[in-house]
Amino acid sequence: MERRHLDRISKLPDAVLVKILSSLPTTKDVVATSVLSKQWRSLWKMVPKLTFSYNGGNDIQGFSDSVRRTMLSLEAPYLQSLHLDVEGDRMDGFGELLGIARGLHVRELVLKLSGPDSNRHPIILDNCPSLETLKVLGEYGSIALEVPSPVCLKSLRTLHLQDVFYEDDDESVENLLAGCVSLEDLFVARWGHDGVETFTVDVPSLQELTIEDNVFDNSDYVINTPSLKKLTIDAIGNPIGSEFMMIDAPEVVEANIWTHADFLMGESFSSVKRLSLSISDLKVPAGSIFNQLEHLQLLTEHLDSWNPLMVMLDNSPNLQALEIIEHFGEVKWKRPKHVPQCLLHLKTLDWLVRGLTYGEEVAKYILSNAKSLESVILRLDRTSFDEYFPEKDRLKVCHDFEGWCPDDCEFELITIM
Repeated sequence: MERRHLDRISKLPDAVLVKILSSLPTTKDVVATSVLSKQWRSLWKMVPKLTFSYNGGNDIQGFSDSVRRTMLSLEAPYLQSLHLDVEGDRMDGFGELLGIARGLHVRELVLKLSGPDSNRHPIILDNCPSLETLKVLGEYGSIALEVPSPVCLKSLRTLHLQDVFYEDDDESVENLLAGCVSLEDLFVARWGHDGVETFTVDVPSLQELTIEDNVFDNSDYVINTPSLKKLTIDAIGNPIGSEFMMIDAPEVVEANIWTHADFLMGESFSSVKRLSLSISDLKVPAGSIFNQLEHLQLLTEHLDSWNPLMVMLDNSPNLQALEIIEHFGEVKWKRPKHVPQCLLHLKTLDWLVRGLTYGEEVAKYILSNAKSLESVILRLDRTSFDEYFPEKDRLKVCHDFEGWCPDDCEFELITIM
């Protein structure tokens, strides 16, 4: 019965069989099918996806040789993807493997290499015109990336750099990005000292940029991305704070800015429609108006005062939705002398409360002046309330919010379990 089933599969066209083999998790699994029958003996060589994994042991050189032999045996028209996952031991010979991949016109290259920073995996990047996706994923600085001169990665559209040590400091970053003339998506995650003082992102074609900053040191970023549409800066993991200089990013429509440092909201954010902020303080140059901003989310975890909220409300005349995510602790409030224009036509207020120190006066002020509100959503973190506050206090928060709402406004209570 099993043989008849196998024979039935074998009658499928080779193109279909190759597609089936491509769905197997590793190249080792793919090669193992060569023993099934004479027809399958060389079929694996047509599979354009190669995935290799090494989980430590005593034969890293044997693993490297096996990868090289498999790549040289490939008969597919091009190499769709090459994934290398190496854990523990240092692996040399990347230059030769990358050279073979380049000769096979590789489209996607994923290098996930872990190990102690005292035994970094050395990688020298060179030209690869066919490459469309490159992910270099380290752990604790396990990858030493060297880009001694500007490279040609003219087809590259997606680039991920995670926990990489840059051998030539700032120059390696600049040489790498200079050759990515079609790059659209850049993800950068930095942990500890990676050799770079100023991380410069100067990519005219870039559409989406994500920066995760956990360097535990002063670090500078220069961002020059005139085509950028989405920006995420997550620097909460760096308690010292980083400086971000936005030179040119006039087309950003969605931004997430989460940092301990003061942040300057300038002309680069004039087109933003959705904005999420988790900051300690905010600076807005005189005359800056965010006319396109429709949705503002504010996380209060690092706020010293409610001033950043009032600054944004004053400079966002067309705001439609306001979302507040409260954290524990009291934030200072000083009642403003005038009512921001946007409150007069604000449509939605969404407020997450985790305790009685939730900015009661701020909520009352907004609800009292937002006469056009159509929806108010109060989210109660029940875990927090049950642990620290009796039910009567939870009922008080709900009663206050509902009482402050405009008469024609829909009120919704959501309990987070």
